Amino acid sequence: MKTIHTFNEIRIRDLLDNYWDRGKFLELCKNCGNYGKLWSCPPYDFNIYDHIMQYNYVYIIGTKMIFSDKTIESNSSENAIREFTKSTLEKMRNILGEKLLALEDEIKQGKSLYAGSCLLCENCNREDGENCCNVDMMRYSLESLGFDVSKIAGNLLDIELKWASDRLPEYYTLVSAFLSKERIKDYESTLATMFD
Repeated sequence: MKTIHTFNEIRIRDLLDNYWDRGKFLELCKNCGNYGKLWSCPPYDFNIYDHIMQYNYVYIIGTKMIFSDKTIESNSSENAIREFTKSTLEKMRNILGEKLLALEDEIKQGKSLYAGSCLLCENCNREDGENCCNVDMMRYSLESLGFDVSKIAGNLLDIELKWASDRLPEYYTLVSAFLSKERIKDYESTLATMFD
């Protein structure tokens, strides 16, 4: 599997104006099995707009995982596609989570947004009415906060998101982000160093 990272910078205000549709994506979240069951997923007990507006810039990080023809052919059954997709995305999501947390340590005035929901615990404490036990590592995602990730990937990263149907696509893409109060100078080389 070949992995390519693509980066872009956008001001928070422009991201909100062009890619935020809280109502639409909240309704989509309500149809997901994680809604109200994970601390990384809605509904939230904080104002999302105020949370986001603490920052001035957002750095979009696209991670494209390109599969060989052999990989696609060897994962041709419905079960194989499902298992391969789950394990591949979870493994890459965990790698990205570590890199994003390292970026937070490097750039102190920022906060990560993971690709997808939290994978830290096998069973989230939220279902038991308890606080998150990994609050120092748990992060939200762009989609859970109401952003149109497909549109962000297409317009800001020039990547069309693809999903499996009756066969694996030629690639999958995870879209994560880094919120920052200050502009990251030479962000492309800084992020490339962190993510490659």
